[in-house]
Amino acid sequence: MNHATRRYTSPLFAALFLVASSDASACRRAPPDQLIDADQQLAQAHDVVLATVVVRAPAPTGETPIDFAVVQRLAGATTGNFVLTGTLLGDEPRVNHADPAFWTRGGGRAMNGADCIIHPMFVMGATYLIFRDGPVTRRSYERVGVDVFGRPDPSDKWLAYVVEGLRTRP
Repeated sequence: MNHATRRYTSPLFAALFLVASSDASACRRAPPDQLIDADQQLAQAHDVVLATVVVRAPAPTGETPIDFAVVQRLAGATTGNFVLTGTLLGDEPRVNHADPAFWTRGGGRAMNGADCIIHPMFVMGATYLIFRDGPVTRRSYERVGVDVFGRPDPSDKWLAYVVEGLRTRP
């Protein structure tokens, strides 16, 4: 390789590296509306449900339509069961809704992908508190525990907060 070729090759590789690396991590920061605090999310909510993932054959990889059976409608017009696009997991760790980190700005279990969009993940048969409208945040698809009879756990801090907040808002 002669001196002239090396002079043009090096900047070319540097430029290609920069383009490739910026595409690989396209979303360096979550959009601000994904990081709103719990009170802001609750103030903007008009369609909130407690719903359980019901039978759906998962896609071999990636996202798939997932059916939900409404357990309780907390806000919004009465509608039946619904479908969301997400990823089915075999299991997932439970988020401790009493943990102070959950209540900080940007707290919650869902994270945005490289495209800066939150892609929710769910477990078959698990129950979730779902905000179906407003900005999608890291708290929009929170799993809640159930008791031995399959009823939502009233001691779940996030569920109790949302139920009380929706009940008392103007």
